[in-house]
Amino acid sequence: MEDTRYVISQRGLEIKPLPGAQVLAHVEAVYFNRTWRHFCSHLYTPSSKRPAYPLIVRNGGVIYFAHPICRGYDAQAQRWSKRLLRNAVEMLLPDSLVRHEGPSMLQVTFNHQAEHNRSVLHLLHYIPERRCAAFDVI
Repeated sequence: MEDTRYVISQRGLEIKPLPGAQVLAHVEAVYFNRTWRHFCSHLYTPSSKRPAYPLIVRNGGVIYFAHPICRGYDAQAQRWSKRLLRNAVEMLLPDSLVRHEGPSMLQVTFNHQAEHNRSVLHLLHYIPERRCAAFDVI
């Protein structure tokens, strides 16, 4: 990840890691709480640059996010949240069978067919087009 601050718009939980857990990232406290006395013209208040509580914690084979980054990605398509999730998966599965540098819409499926003594790598890439509310056209 780039060395910069990211804005999380989804409400999360203030968590405390278990003994032995590794804190991978912190939420920073905001400079001030937004009230009628304190206002900032942006959708968020700037960071105070002081850690407030853990954002991402790893304990063995589990990585926990204190904020719903998938819901945040669904709402605002923040690329960094997708990268955080990818990085977490790569930490848990460092020796994956398949990696690709293709577009994010690329679906990659790897299957081993023991009865035929072969492996099959299936790549599917398409960009769905929303033409109506009921379904996407491929």
